[in-house]
Amino acid sequence: MNIKDKEGNLIAIYLDLKNANDFKNFYTEDSADMQFGVFNLPKDESILKHFHPEQNRIVRTTTEVLVLLSGKLEVSLYDNSLEHIENIILESGSVLITVMGGHGIEVLEESKMIEVKQGPYDLEADKVRF
Repeated sequence: MNIKDKEGNLIAIYLDLKNANDFKNFYTEDSADMQFGVFNLPKDESILKHFHPEQNRIVRTTTEVLVLLSGKLEVSLYDNSLEHIENIILESGSVLITVMGGHGIEVLEESKMIEVKQGPYDLEADKVRF
């Protein structure tokens, strides 16, 4: 589910991995600063050996990928003007990819979460609290 602001800008992508049954599917556009895909691989499937050569890239946003392994969270999403858009409940197996705008997290049940974002990360410059 794509979550957009009133101008149609993509703020976040919400996924329930329990319902992600495609063989291979990327949920982000090729042009996005962060790529996120889900692969459902049958036994004996192969991904051919490969590597990713060094590239010069311009990354303009800090995209976060939140994968909830257990528990329950409520994530508040905001547009670039920091206006509230909506709240999303994450449960075990949920993924939220924040693309732009702001967000906050309330822990509703004891939770274990994986967070992935681009680096390098500068705590002073890369996070503004509101």
